[in-house]
Amino acid sequence: MNHTVMGLKSRDNDEAVALQSVHAQGQLHGLVLRMKLRQVYRNSTSDNLECVYTFPLAWGSVLLGMAVELNGKRMTGTVVEKKEAEATYEKAIQSGDLPVMLERSGKDLYTANLGNILPGDNVVIELEYAQLLRLEGGMLRLALPTTIAPRYGDEHSQGGLAPHQTAVASPLAEYRLHVSLDIANPLAQATITSPSHGVQRVQHHNGVLVKLQDKAWLDRDFVLTLHGLKDMAFAMASADATQPGQYTLLSSATAHWDAARTPPAPLRMKVLVDGSGSMQGDSNAQARDALDWLFHQLASQDEVSMTRFGDKPLHVLPRLQKCTEAYQRRLRSEARNLQADLGGTEMDKALQAVIRITTEDERPVEAASILLITDGEVWNIEHIVATVRQSGHRLFALGVGSAPAESLLRELAEVSGGACEMVSPNQSMQQAVARLLERMRHACAIDCRLESDEELLYQSPSPRNISQGDTVHQWAQSSHKPLAAPRQRWTLSGQTLIHQAEQLLWDTDGVLPRLCAAQRLHDTNDTQRQRVFAVLKRWLDDRFAA
Repeated sequence: MNHTVMGLKSRDNDEAVALQSVHAQGQLHGLVLRMKLRQVYRNSTSDNLECVYTFPLAWGSVLLGMAVELNGKRMTGTVVEKKEAEATYEKAIQSGDLPVMLERSGKDLYTANLGNILPGDNVVIELEYAQLLRLEGGMLRLALPTTIAPRYGDEHSQGGLAPHQTAVASPLAEYRLHVSLDIANPLAQATITSPSHGVQRVQHHNGVLVKLQDKAWLDRDFVLTLHGLKDMAFAMASADATQPGQYTLLSSATAHWDAARTPPAPLRMKVLVDGSGSMQGDSNAQARDALDWLFHQLASQDEVSMTRFGDKPLHVLPRLQKCTEAYQRRLRSEARNLQADLGGTEMDKALQAVIRITTEDERPVEAASILLITDGEVWNIEHIVATVRQSGHRLFALGVGSAPAESLLRELAEVSGGACEMVSPNQSMQQAVARLLERMRHACAIDCRLESDEELLYQSPSPRNISQGDTVHQWAQSSHKPLAAPRQRWTLSGQTLIHQAEQLLWDTDGVLPRLCAAQRLHDTNDTQRQRVFAVLKRWLDDRFAA
């Protein structure tokens, strides 16, 4: 097992190729974020280079397009089968052309292979993606992954990367970062801050432009938070270019109801804390703070165990035990003495061990909450997700550090019916843990239906559970142009609630159908998935050929 840092390199000798800068330009319209990344490289060697660069996309993102510019000449691509792409790429290499092959190499990773970069050449890679965000407790968090932290494990056998997709570069190199984000009303009225970087706001007639205040480097993810958005609802619509005459709708509302009807349930919580080497520094300090506050909030009827992990699990408190005063003191003592001294990050083994934890009288536990505190820097993502999905446990993830693996942690929460909080070094751990604790104690079953004046051809399935402050996204498709925002009808805890946005926002760029297709792909069975794939391919062909 090893640690691998990704970046741009020469395939021949593993030497790093200079990344000059990254320019990120985005628009936030409703809860849909659209970002364009412009990455500038330079071959400062005296050799022709064939290079590979592996880069992350944000959680839940869909890739909209890619372009490569070499010394002022701009090139785009088309979507083809993998074998055909590899054959075309190798042929172009041999002929002296500049080929580019883009591959998805993981759930949150893409790999670009570039051939025949001449000495002194500047290469610009442009990527465009879209992401649907969620309000959580009246706050919106936006993260731009600008760094790929070292991941534990074998990137080939566990991460699914081919040898040509592996790259090595220094994570400490002073690569310049430029960020510009246009936030449209009404979100522009929020309190906007960044826990990771200094930012400045420039008001304009339709919102606010947020830019970096000072020089910045690619040594941490860029994080922006918008506060004061409680009870807001949004609705968006777009014509579907792949299906003429059809329209895609999105309705988003935040959950609030009479909590007295859902009294808090006693906790049955298995705490799992990352003690691997990657957690040293800020991440370990954040974990200590989180657990110290959490263990002060426990009631006598709550049952808790505690496990640390690195290259193997270490059961500090190996049974689910009632939180007597003596047991709480022991929990707090263990929290204060947390160290990041347990080697590599064998998360899958640790989760399997925690799932097997029994009660004090050694009865098996079929369902419990797992609180996972980690930076999530691992490769074997598929195995980890499968372990959690099959366990019957709900996983609540707390991602810490300057570049946590957000995609993995959010997927673990989603497949298990749990929740996820990401906390940058300068953000409040207490608030994040409080929100997770609220979700553990007060999750409520919900049935959600979308209603519209137009007939709906499709609407997305209702979520299983919901907690106060969560955002419910409902997708729909119609053969008639919508004239007003659709309504969300919720049934939960014996209450019926109706949410409707004040206005219907229009997506004129056609991003909404692409996001909807990706969500349908996530929700559908294998037969249905094939039909969705066909729609996605037609859309990508049109985008890349444009």
